[in-house]
Amino acid sequence: MLEEISEKVYTIEPDAHISIHNEDGAILVYGSDVNEVRVQSLKKAYSHKRLNQIAIDVSTKPGAVSVSARVPPQPKWAFRDHSGTVDCTIVVPATATISALDLNAGEVLLDSMHGRELHARLGDGRIFARNCFTNLDLTMHRGTLTLAYDWWEQEKFSAQVNVGQGNVSVFLPTDAAFHLLTRAAHGKIANDFNDVPLTANSSTQEMKIDQIINGGGQATVEVRVERGEIKIAEANP
Repeated sequence: MLEEISEKVYTIEPDAHISIHNEDGAILVYGSDVNEVRVQSLKKAYSHKRLNQIAIDVSTKPGAVSVSARVPPQPKWAFRDHSGTVDCTIVVPATATISALDLNAGEVLLDSMHGRELHARLGDGRIFARNCFTNLDLTMHRGTLTLAYDWWEQEKFSAQVNVGQGNVSVFLPTDAAFHLLTRAAHGKIANDFNDVPLTANSSTQEMKIDQIINGGGQATVEVRVERGEIKIAEANP
């Protein structure tokens, strides 16, 4: 396996809108207190020709940045080189808005984002979101998703998770105050904040929770899984 690393840095506004697109590999986003976007890309392929065909395009304009990893279509012939993945590590202002993050297959990491919104979509793989006090919108077709908060902030935000097939784990501090809404269409729900019973529809195997935790506060955590399990865990830092 051949590898090539590159890094680019761009100065942007702290409330800029950022979009990120990748086909196969990883997108790792870290919120920081700097007014810049730092894009480090790790290209992987089995041949120099294939490696050189992979491109990392970054375009900037006032208030917006777009990062796109382009991998040429895979040859149809069975003995041709089908390789080509990109791991993108991107450091952005914590107050930036992630208007779109798209990855077909691989891993998504979101850490310490506090902007207005964050929209992320993954086809197959794994999503891990940590300490993102923003309006989260996470969608995944199949895989595992973990949402974790090491502490709690008393502000208005929402975390919305939609998974087609897979398991979701949400880790929250004991003193977290939020409105909890969960639905497992075909699966189970475990809830550490279970001072009210779960509701289940025996005819459809559907389970639901609609619960105010510690007074509710201004935050909402909503998790929906079509096929799979949901775990709401009480976890102190």
